[in-house]
Amino acid sequence: MKGLDTGALLAFLTGREEARAVLDGEDPRELAVSEVTLFELEVLARSRPALRRRRQAALERLRSRLTVLPIDARASRRAAEIVSGAKGGLDLLDALSIGALEVNGASAMLSSDPKRFAGAGLRVPVEPMRPERSKKRK
Repeated sequence: MKGLDTGALLAFLTGREEARAVLDGEDPRELAVSEVTLFELEVLARSRPALRRRRQAALERLRSRLTVLPIDARASRRAAEIVSGAKGGLDLLDALSIGALEVNGASAMLSSDPKRFAGAGLRVPVEPMRPERSKKRK
């Protein structure tokens, strides 16, 4: 199972070609997001009332296709370990999301900006979203 960060999902939802190429090459049953990631996207969906219904419908379609990981005690403890050991400022929501991915056995996290996780001491590798990756799998 591979995890997706908020930036990766946002890139997909906004139609960025590289995101679509990567995600189209993956088995959706093997892709996961945390409940925190969906929370962040829900907040963004509500930020523009004119687009709210359409954005919320897109989120519900994603929710039904991807594995959604809960933020439970194990994820929270791992997130606290990540934050306390991170060199540099790792966002608390990112830490919770990564904590959920790690304790649920994700093999990697796909990110639109993997550099921001450098020095965070993660157990799971952060991979950039590159279309070349998906072509190799087909």
